[in-house]
Formats: sequence, C-alpha cells, structure tokens
Amino acid sequence: MSSDNFFVNNTNPRFTQSTFECLDVMGGTAEYAGSLVLFTPVQTCISIILALRNDTTIRLYKQSTTAFPDFQIDISALLQQDRTVNQSILCDITASHYTTGLVAACIVLFSIQQNIALTGLDIYIQSPLKQTETESEEEALAISILKALAEANQIILTENELPMLAHTALQLLSLHHFPLVNTLASYYVKPGHILPILCQPDHVSSTFIIPEGLGFAAINLGPKSNKQSTLRGQAYTAASIGYTMISLYDGTYPHELDKARKTGNRENLLYNGYLANITPNEFDNRYKWLPKHVQGSTFLEKSGILIDPALSVFPDISYPVFQATVYPIYENIRAQYFSLLLQHMPETDEVERRQKSLQQLGNWMFQSHTSYAALGLSNPVADRLIQLVQQHLGKGVFGARLTNSNTENNVCILWEGQQGYDTIQAIYQMISQEEQSPISLHFNR
Repeated sequence: MSSDNFFVNNTNPRFTQSTFECLDVMGGTAEYAGSLVLFTPVQTCISIILALRNDTTIRLYKQSTTAFPDFQIDISALLQQDRTVNQSILCDITASHYTTGLVAACIVLFSIQQNIALTGLDIYIQSPLKQTETESEEEALAISILKALAEANQIILTENELPMLAHTALQLLSLHHFPLVNTLASYYVKPGHILPILCQPDHVSSTFIIPEGLGFAAINLGPKSNKQSTLRGQAYTAASIGYTMISLYDGTYPHELDKARKTGNRENLLYNGYLANITPNEFDNRYKWLPKHVQGSTFLEKSGILIDPALSVFPDISYPVFQATVYPIYENIRAQYFSLLLQHMPETDEVERRQKSLQQLGNWMFQSHTSYAALGLSNPVADRLIQLVQQHLGKGVFGARLTNSNTENNVCILWEGQQGYDTIQAIYQMISQEEQSPISLHFNR
C-alpha cells in the first residue's frame, strides 16, 4: 500500500521523520563500567510518515512486512485519570502487535510529559523493519515517532529530553535493559561522522568526521542466544562485584556504596564510581589480586553491595570477576586511543604512515573482541567471521569486533577503499554460504 492510499481518509497535515540505526565501533560492550563508546550510523534508516487523528485510534502500516502490515487499535484507556500509563493495557497492545505497542508508549508518554490530550494517529513506516525488530531499529523508530509528534504539536523539546523520552518508552515494553547511551546515539549521530559518548553516565561529545576513504561495515549474524544474554548479565554483575571489592580494599565504607546505589550519585566514590577510570597501570600495580571467580553466596556473606541498582547477585552463580573487571579498564583505553588516532589519521598520500595507523586501529578492534570473547560473550559464527577478516588482512580490511547489543550479533569491520569494500563483500558471501541462518550486511553512512 502506498502512503497516499494509507492516508486517503486523513486530511490532517503529515509529518515525515527519519533516524539512522547506530553501530558502536569501539567501547560499546563496556558502557556499563563508564567506558568511552564510539558510534557511527549505518545504511539502514527508519523513516515514518505521521498524521494526527481526531480520535484516540492508532492505525499503523509497516511497509516492509507481509505479516500483519496493517494494525489498528483504540488507546483511549491507555492514559489513566491520574495521568499515568495503564501498564496492563499497554502490555495487551504490545502482545498483539509490538510495533503498535511502541507507538502507543511514545504517544502516551509524550502526552503525559507535555500535559496535552491523548490523541490518536496514523503512522506509515517506510523502513527495513522486519516482523521482529532489532534493538537498534526499535531505538531509531522511537526517536522518529517522538520527532514527528513534537513537530505535529509544534513543541520544541530541550537537549536530551527527546532521547530520554524514547528510552523510557522502550523500557516500558522491554524485558531487557536498553542502555540510554544507545538511544542518545540514535538521536545525535550524523552520517559520515563518529559520535563519542562517555558513559559516566552519558556525556555526549561533538562528532568528528571519519577520514576520507575509510568506512565501517556491520554484518548482522542474527539474534543472540539465551546463553549469551545470560552470560552478559553475569559479566555486568561480576564487574560490579569487582568494583565493590576494589573500593572496600581502598577504604570505601559499605554505607557509602549503599548510598550511591540508592541515590545514583557516584561523584564521591573511588574513581567516581566507574571501573573505566582505572588505568591499566593502576590495575596491574594495585588490583591484580582480584580472584578469577567469586561465588555469589560468598560475596553476599561478606558485603553484598552493588552500586548499580539494576543488578542482583545470585548465590549459586560463580561470577568471572577478574576478566569482567579488567575488560572495561582496557576497553576504555582502547576506545580513547582509537578516537585520537582516527581524528589524526595520516593523509592518503602518506602511504606507509597511514597503513601503520590503520593496522593499529585494527589491532585494537581485534583486542577488544578477544577480551570480550574471554567472558564467553561471543559465539562460533562471530569468531569465524573475525577469523575471515584476519585471513584477509592486507586486502583493504584491518580489524573487526563483535559489537554491543542486547539482542543481536553484529560484527563491525574497519575497511578502506574499493579493495576493502570488495573484500567485505567477499567475506560476507563466504559467511553467508557457511551459515544457514539469515545474515545481512550494512555499511556506515
């Protein structure tokens, strides 16, 4: 169905908005510990056309799918008399049609925040959205919806107000945690640029241009397994255990950690409450005594305090404390160096210096993946893809790593020039032939 046909009975003004999906180039798997994360947009773009209605009905058409492309529902009962969200009704809508649930969450939260009447809308989604959206697609869609709602209501949202609202909408619907940094990236990222965000908690820096001739590709290997998701949560908890052990060792009182957990204020804690603020030298000189594993029951008996209120320690789990603690410390340094070198790349006519710089960037990406995989967070297909990139070094590709996502296995690859572009296409064909599950390739914008 064309957009004109979809809106044929709605004569209200239409508003179009687009948002790029994001790829974290470096640092994204250590955001939980305060690392610098570098983002760039990929080719896929979530575009919507939206028109307000004169009732409280949501009517949605998703161009990219044949399964339930057209969905309609009344949301009048979604906003309760005390102007809070009726979670039960939102859950019912989401269970019937997830995308409509996300649209509904955005509408009702926008209505509450701006203190305006709840209004329905017609929304036409022009994008590569699949029947089951990826995390990055959901973030981009929420941003696009709220951009269009603000424009339609002639409301200017301040600074981080819009991405914060999108993040809240996503959290209302999701069983897994959406890091705010990813939603901020979807909002602030620019084509052809790198966006640095320091996750302490979320300091957005100015974007910088990707050097001419360089690019980043993303190969999506499909959903993460339940085992990967479980181990990821355990790694986050293990890192928080490591921070508690380091803090207590250096004289922090338990009540100070407990206060930070309750208030969210980490400023007065050791290293401002973030592992990423420990330098590799400091860790090697002061904290290498950390045990490889800590049993949950042992930690709970001795202190049991984590400064992250979203995390819990389970007594029967053995947590990989050493590796989970050391990973963000080194990943943050790699991301910092990566950013600096990328901003000071030798020109294309300085062939030898440029090649050495590209090799160094690639080495940091490989180191990132190796350290991440040591936590059990990779998978055989991603490791095989990294191996294929390593086998093609010298052919325009320089490094690769599994990126940060709660739900998807995305591998980011650094490439240069036509040779690199062709090599990535060849690698993509190889891995596609080897694997039975759907695999997709995207390049940065």
